[in-house]
Amino acid sequence: MVDLNKKQQIFVAKNYNNLCKEVTEKIYKLSEKGIKENGCFTIVLSGGSTPQGIYLLMANDFYRNKFQWKFIHFFWGDERCVPICDPNSNYRMISDILLTKIDIPRVNIHEIAINTNNPTSTAHIYESELISYFNLSEKEFPRFDLILLGLGSDGHTASLFPQSSNIFEDTFQLVISTVGGEPNLKRITLTIPVLNNAKNLIWIVSGSLKAQIVKKALENNVDDIDNMDNKNLLPKHVLLKNGNTFWFLDRDASCLLNLK
Repeated sequence: MVDLNKKQQIFVAKNYNNLCKEVTEKIYKLSEKGIKENGCFTIVLSGGSTPQGIYLLMANDFYRNKFQWKFIHFFWGDERCVPICDPNSNYRMISDILLTKIDIPRVNIHEIAINTNNPTSTAHIYESELISYFNLSEKEFPRFDLILLGLGSDGHTASLFPQSSNIFEDTFQLVISTVGGEPNLKRITLTIPVLNNAKNLIWIVSGSLKAQIVKKALENNVDDIDNMDNKNLLPKHVLLKNGNTFWFLDRDASCLLNLK
C-alpha cells in the first residue's frame, strides 16, 4: 500500500484475481467495523465488468458465511435505462452473481427502479428513496459507508461522463439522468456531491487500457483541478470531504505510475 496523502492510499495487485481478493477483504473489514460502530453498513455498488470478480468472491462459500448480510444495505451508483432482463442491466448482473447467492433481506436491496420511458422520473424516484432512507433535510447529502467506483479509459465513473457538461455544475441533486458510455444509453447516476460525501471510497481499476487515465488521475492529484487537461477528469472532482479513498489497481493499470 502506498500513501498518496493522509486520505488516499494505493494498493497494486499482481493480477486481476489478486485485486479482487484484496478488495473483497477490504469491503469485509470495513463492513465489520461499520456494523460494530453503527449497527448497519451501506454500500454503493458499481456496475460494469471490473467488479464482477469481487461480487463472485463475496458470494463464494467463504465470504457468503462471513458477511453479516442482515445489517448490510446495497445501493447502486448508476444504472442503464434498460429492463432488468436486459444483459446491459447493472441490477441483473449483480443479482445473478451476488444477490441470488446470499441470504440478504429484500428490504436491504435498494436498486434503481428503471422507467425506460422516463429517465428523469426514475432519477427523482431514486433520489426520494435516498432522502427517505437517510432521513435527509433539504440540501443535505447521504453519507454512504462505502462507495465502489470503476474508471473508464475516457475518464468516466459511474455514469458521469466528461463530455456531459451538467455533471460539473453546482447542484443539490442526488441523482440525475445522463447519456453515454459503451453501449451509448440513457442512464441514471449518483452525482459528484454524493460521491464526495462518502465515508470510504474504493476505486477498482484493471487493465493496461486504463493505465493512461490512471496516470492522469493520480499524478499531481492535489490543487490542479483548474488545469485544462484535468478539469473534465472525474477523479479530480471526486475528492472526499471527510473520508478515506483507496485505489486498488492491478499491475497493468498501474504500469505508468511512478510509485516509490
